[in-house]
Amino acid sequence: MADLSLRNISKSFGKVQAVAPLNLEIHSGEFFSLLGPSGCGKTTLLRIVAGLEQPATGSLFLNQKDITALPPQKRNIGLVFQNYALFPHMTVFQNVAYGLEVLNRTKAEIRTKVISVLEKVQLDGKQSVAVPNLSGGEQQRVALARALVVEPQVLLFDEPLSNLDYALRLETRSVIRRLQKETGITNIYVTHDQSEALAISDRIAVMNSGAIQQIGTPQELYFSPANRFVASFIGHANFFSAEICRSCFGIQAIGENEVLVVLPEEISIERQMESTSKVESISTLPSDGKANGKIIDVQFSGAVVEYVIDFFHQRITATCSSAKHSGDLQIGSEVAVSLSGKNNRKVSREQ
Repeated sequence: MADLSLRNISKSFGKVQAVAPLNLEIHSGEFFSLLGPSGCGKTTLLRIVAGLEQPATGSLFLNQKDITALPPQKRNIGLVFQNYALFPHMTVFQNVAYGLEVLNRTKAEIRTKVISVLEKVQLDGKQSVAVPNLSGGEQQRVALARALVVEPQVLLFDEPLSNLDYALRLETRSVIRRLQKETGITNIYVTHDQSEALAISDRIAVMNSGAIQQIGTPQELYFSPANRFVASFIGHANFFSAEICRSCFGIQAIGENEVLVVLPEEISIERQMESTSKVESISTLPSDGKANGKIIDVQFSGAVVEYVIDFFHQRITATCSSAKHSGDLQIGSEVAVSLSGKNNRKVSREQ
């Protein structure tokens, strides 16, 4: 197991700053994810850790040892690529054994370790199969086995599941998480998929425009976002101005430079059975503070139903369990909107 420390790390490509100066501590045995949209700098940061890119500034320490100048092959860091990077002319066994052969291990040791790691990734019995004859999920597990067999101190994942279909993604991420817990290897996992990061991570660093916006556990990021970007990216949150908070929901304790962050599942809607006149502005709300919205889209996704609502010239989203979905709530339905959450957060309007 290994602690990894990044101190004042930055990277630019020409005039483009891919990674702003940052400090990051990743704990021994931790499953740590770098999460953010495309182009935010997460893969560049991962490549710096792997030694495939050199930082413009800063240093990297692995178990208090400075590895900044070490080449990739001397860092004892494994990397699982998005495109698997397997040798198509080799069998499963030969692909997994390759790294051990480079390290000049004995044939007996190689065989023992390869068979053991193939059992862990549920590929025992596939040793002699040619790689092109495997499914995408099996190829990804071969890539994982090849990285694990050399017993790295840190294992890096660069969007490893993006080429798999939904069912295989769920299956393979469970395998990755289980193996990380069994081996205790420090993992750094790059993804743009919020649900994936929330499901498998001990902690997550949310990145945007080359900078870390917030670091925390999945629960901390989801329920206590540090700023507007994190709230929108992690929880797909709705934002309500001070004026709407006061007039529609009776919430007074919010400043003019703040917005209220409300998750889709914290919004309750119910159909208005009698048609009401459309309210054009906040100032014309009735004294009871009630305001209607209109459903403009309904999306069923299995366990959850999502409603998109036109609410005072902004679109808000509400979700509920499909088991509670009412057939009365359809596109065009006028609904009363209320907040059911008890932990609504405030963030700066500008963030």
